[in-house]
Amino acid sequence: MFRKSGMKRLSRALLATVLTTIVVSCDEGERIHFDLLERMPPAFSVSGHGVVDDIVVLELPSNETPADPWSPKGETIWRISTPKRMSAKDFPMITYGNIPDGFSQTVPERGQPPELAEGRIYAAQHHEIDGSGGNLFFAIRGGKAVNVTDEVFRGKVREVNR
Repeated sequence: MFRKSGMKRLSRALLATVLTTIVVSCDEGERIHFDLLERMPPAFSVSGHGVVDDIVVLELPSNETPADPWSPKGETIWRISTPKRMSAKDFPMITYGNIPDGFSQTVPERGQPPELAEGRIYAAQHHEIDGSGGNLFFAIRGGKAVNVTDEVFRGKVREVNR
């Protein structure tokens, strides 16, 4: 009799451990979420789990799909960095060209970044303190920023910019 009740307790403890592991794993599934507010100038929101180091905007060299959307190549036209380790959940809304209090701008060295142009493709990136990060792609259409990340990954940017 003792063995059955002991096995039941052990089974319950194992089940609780497995369920806890699943819940914790699901919670860590998306470290950082990076999003674009479709307006002019564009704004970027950062949320989730992790520590963000900086935000970078690249102008891609052509209106076509980047050869490698995971590591796009282009000219860095704006870069701002956090004043200290900052959790994504505490990260302020970032508007292109505006430097939040305490942040520093390293590109350009002085003044405002260049105006964003219709028909160009841009990559906005967040870099995490551990060296990882993420990209989102946007274009300017009808006077506002539009998220074209899905089109870039499907190789459809040419069609989107027509």
